[in-house]
Amino acid sequence: MLEQERQILQELFAVSAIAVVIACPVFAMIRRQYPDLSWNTHGNVWTSPFGVVEAVLAGLIFVLASALVASTPAEVPAPTVASVVAGSLIFAAIAGIVVGFLGWIRGLNLVELFGLSRLKGWSLIGISFAWFIPAALAGFAVKFAFDQFVWQAAGMNLEDQEIVVALREGGMALKFSIFLTAVVMAPIAEEILFRGLMYASVKRYTERYFAAVFSALAFGLIHANLGSFVPLVVLGMFFALAYEITGCLAVPILMHAFFNGISVLMILNDR
Repeated sequence: MLEQERQILQELFAVSAIAVVIACPVFAMIRRQYPDLSWNTHGNVWTSPFGVVEAVLAGLIFVLASALVASTPAEVPAPTVASVVAGSLIFAAIAGIVVGFLGWIRGLNLVELFGLSRLKGWSLIGISFAWFIPAALAGFAVKFAFDQFVWQAAGMNLEDQEIVVALREGGMALKFSIFLTAVVMAPIAEEILFRGLMYASVKRYTERYFAAVFSALAFGLIHANLGSFVPLVVLGMFFALAYEITGCLAVPILMHAFFNGISVLMILNDR
């Protein structure tokens, strides 16, 4: 990672953290002044079960993402099957802790909490794919625009993510482990953390638009790559929007899986 790239990402983390720290008490004061306002109850994502503990958990995930960027060395070792599997298992474990806390410690019905019974079967797949199309088009368009105009104008020669290079140059076992992680593990774990927990918790104490932007920023930042940051933020906002409108966390999970699968296939075809 270039030092300039790391500095920009860390500054974005700082701005995002300051924004949410300021926003929560500001929204609290607005609600006291205008008790009839109920921004955090609009939409279909259930927020009332999320309290201070869940907000703290979401904050810890945000801090973890910041630490990941800060600790990323300038020369990142090439991914291996072991490192890819280990990374996906760590993310899955964090998501599992969140699910275990909500379901076992809090005693919440996770199917009801995440709206998993709202859509099933072909209707779930069809609606998810319908949401995926504009999200993917927007993400790829923003990626192209920033690569061709913004980063070049800024004189920044951003490197591809190491995982992209590994997909192009790695062996079959490495490619399979990356594909499995990208299409199965990452969508489930990341959507539980960023939409299921972070979006709902932030929405509970602010409102849905702020929560969508903040969770999308955190989602983009945790990937620790400036070149993919803005497209991932755009995707994250589409994921939050789809979750809010459908009320079903399975929709952004499938959208995420579709996008990662298409991206992996495009990289493999571009060798």
